[in-house]
Amino acid sequence: MDYKLNEGLFSKVRDVSWEDTLDKLDYESSKRECRMIQKDTEMSPTFVLQSTYLPGTIRDAYNEVFDNFSRDIYNVDVYVSFTSFSDTFGRHKDTNDVLIVGSHGEVIYKFDDGSEALVKPGDALLIRGGVYHTPVVLGPRITLSFTTVLNW
Repeated sequence: MDYKLNEGLFSKVRDVSWEDTLDKLDYESSKRECRMIQKDTEMSPTFVLQSTYLPGTIRDAYNEVFDNFSRDIYNVDVYVSFTSFSDTFGRHKDTNDVLIVGSHGEVIYKFDDGSEALVKPGDALLIRGGVYHTPVVLGPRITLSFTTVLNW
């Protein structure tokens, strides 16, 4: 199995506030740590927030996931898109396993075998390292992506 979708696995992740997300974006921008994905100038950027600064509801969401997977979670990146026309990494693979958790909005993850997984708030998508996938942003979204090594 290359990926596994668990619907409605997390509740606190749905409570991540836009206010805390914008606070994290502001913090990382001020430190010049914020990454922006915008390969196509016709698209809106997606922001990738990677620092250990986790304000309020983001910290609560992190703790909820950590409590469920304990030592298997290494770090979290927060992906923020403001429109359905937001750029992404496109088709790519990650070196490690990733646990993608939806907070706000919806994202479709397309796989090379033709299958798709729709990640909604509270859902968790486990993707094995080395598996190609393409995220498609359907509107404003906050997605948490955890680097992990899980026992499938």
